[in-house]
Amino acid sequence: MTLKFDTTHEYFMESMNVGYIESMNCLFVQDTDENTININGVDADDMIRLARNMFCARDKAWNYVTDSKKKHVDAELKEIYDSLMNYFGEKSRKELEESIGVK
Repeated sequence: MTLKFDTTHEYFMESMNVGYIESMNCLFVQDTDENTININGVDADDMIRLARNMFCARDKAWNYVTDSKKKHVDAELKEIYDSLMNYFGEKSRKELEESIGVK
């Protein structure tokens, strides 16, 4: 029988910034004092999956935004929407259908 070691680390941070550095394959969370947690080995596919899980899951991330941050989050969601519209606007219908497996 093979034993598997499983570890969970939990941290509390008043998050100021969350981002991704492609050249380092790194997801980072930085607090207001510039303390940083880096999660290395995260590639662009993982980040797309994270976004998909946040916005397409039954329990969406925006359901938990506090009222005091709604206006700021709405602006960020609009920025995401505009970026996706540009991304899909640059693709032809044929490219889109091929990317999702439509024959």
